[in-house]
Amino acid sequence: MELHVIGQDDQREEKRSFVRKIAPGVAVMGNGVNDELMFRQADLSIAVIGKEGCATATLMASKIVVTDVIDGLDLLFMHHRLIPTLRK
Repeated sequence: MELHVIGQDDQREEKRSFVRKIAPGVAVMGNGVNDELMFRQADLSIAVIGKEGCATATLMASKIVVTDVIDGLDLLFMHHRLIPTLRK
């Protein structure tokens, strides 16, 4: 595992650039307005609506919405759960 710390200056762009750099096959989770561009760049984006809510732009850019980060991680570890959620 490698740790990448996002700076304070332009988090929206830095997150998007980081996802673009490590693509393809990137899954992301978040809920803040600074996650929107990252969501649009990633292959799979999971919005988490917790007690603090979720930015509307990020929610609209997501592929999946969960109410707990653990539920989002479970989707990644038990990927068969993604099939009915993403089926077209």
